[in-house]
Amino acid sequence: MIVVAGKAGRTMRSVSYVFWGMSVLAAFGWLGFYVWINGMASAFDTSGRSGIRWPWQLRGEDMLYLLVLPAAVVSLLVLLAVLAGRAAAR
Repeated sequence: MIVVAGKAGRTMRSVSYVFWGMSVLAAFGWLGFYVWINGMASAFDTSGRSGIRWPWQLRGEDMLYLLVLPAAVVSLLVLLAVLAGRAAAR
């Protein structure tokens, strides 16, 4: 890719803003998904004690799919935003 000097900083700054926006949307999507899945799980609970489980109460596959993988996606997007911002500052 051929970039004219001076435009590289603006391009990378735009890329940084896109990654920041995507990380915010992913974080809100993670929160909504977490609440929705827990709501669906409590719909099938027959013990009478239903509610949203706290993240530190999760075990096994629940922890992997509801906590670890979404956190990794959000962290990766934040990392890419920071790296693009640093590249724009150069």
